[in-house]
This record gives sequence, C-alpha cells and structure tokens, in this order.
Amino acid sequence: MAPLLVPLAIWIYTLVFAFASLWFAHFALAALQRMRAVVPVEVLDADPERVRPSEAQADTPQLRAPGQTGAP
Repeated sequence: MAPLLVPLAIWIYTLVFAFASLWFAHFALAALQRMRAVVPVEVLDADPERVRPSEAQADTPQLRAPGQTGAP
C-alpha cells in the first residue's frame, strides 16, 4: 500500500502548501495596503536645514533594558 500512499501524501502536502502560500500572500498584501492607506509618507527635499539632528533624535524611539524607566 505504501507505493500508492506516499505519492498521494506528497501530492496532498503540495496542494496544502500551495494554497496556504496563496492565502498568506493575499492576507499580507491586503494588510500592506491597509497600512499604506493609514500611514502618511513624508518626502523630504534635499535641503539639509529642513531636518536638524536634534529634531530627528527627538522622534527616534529609544531602547531600554527591562525594568528601566524614564529618560535615557
């Protein structure tokens, strides 16, 4: 029975993998489309005075060790 069941199992596994990957691609592209619709993208021009280092660092998230609170 194994010579018949092994190719059948491989074929079913291939179908499950193919449909799961298609569903995931559909889900991921839909989520990406929603994210792009919500988050505005700001394009900066080539003027270096527009963004100052102090302003850029204020918006940068800071990583903290577990249990650490307050400003770095």
